[in-house]
Amino acid sequence: LIINEIARFTAAQVKRLMEALRVIWTQMKDILEVIATKSLSVIRTLITALIGTVNHWREVLKEIATNVRDAFRSGLIKGLIEIGKSAVTLMIEATKLGASIAALIFAILMDIFGSHRGLNAEERIQAEKVFGVSIDLDRVKLTDASLAADLIMWMNKNRPFTTMYVINYKSGSTLRMDTLIHELTHVWQAVTSGGVYMIEALHSQFFGKAYNLSEADLVNAKGKLSNLEREQQAVVVEEFWKAEFDGQKTKIPVDLLRPFAKQVHKSRFVIKPFRLADLQLKTNLVLINN
Repeated sequence: LIINEIARFTAAQVKRLMEALRVIWTQMKDILEVIATKSLSVIRTLITALIGTVNHWREVLKEIATNVRDAFRSGLIKGLIEIGKSAVTLMIEATKLGASIAALIFAILMDIFGSHRGLNAEERIQAEKVFGVSIDLDRVKLTDASLAADLIMWMNKNRPFTTMYVINYKSGSTLRMDTLIHELTHVWQAVTSGGVYMIEALHSQFFGKAYNLSEADLVNAKGKLSNLEREQQAVVVEEFWKAEFDGQKTKIPVDLLRPFAKQVHKSRFVIKPFRLADLQLKTNLVLINN
């Protein structure tokens, strides 16, 4: 009898445990986003508890990269680092989950391990001329100092590179305005396409046309910026800024660049379309009232 009671009690506890686990798995995104709002020490404790429950920190990493909203990801990755998951370990596991996830985690790590500043007044003015409100310029960061970025810059022949909203360039140097516009185009690509743009940009550099852009390329693109390679897209916007707003002479006429470059611009004010029939009806009403 006692054994039967123990068995029933154990079965009930197991059932409750399984129900709790089911809730955790189905609401993992919401749980992680709540955790991300806490202080780093609390995040560390809660991440540890969560991993102890689901028994696989890699699943937590996958959830962070695929479902958790962007604003919460950095804090959660910091939490994983705090509990002993190194940047190298995170990158190895992210790579196993796919190229786009690896690119996203790499971008977050570059943000975490660097010192940054926002756009200054003149940079913002020039950015708004080209992009309007298609990019949340308040989220854009430029590296002030970053050992990780400097190492990659050294390997990359001091060429600036962009990881989501973070523009990385050599510590202590000045980022030229035309280069900033080029890199902001990569930010726009991140906004519209996600982290996969980084893989596509690297492919363009190593296996595609890279930074080479000709009038023939624009003709073949048939008016669509998306038909150009990622680096070519950035070159289009950079060259357009030079000609349109800085008065520089460019190899490709600005009139050819403009229709493509305008595709990254989003106006702050949107004029709602209306039907001609609606306009005609309103006109008739005015005439009747008079």
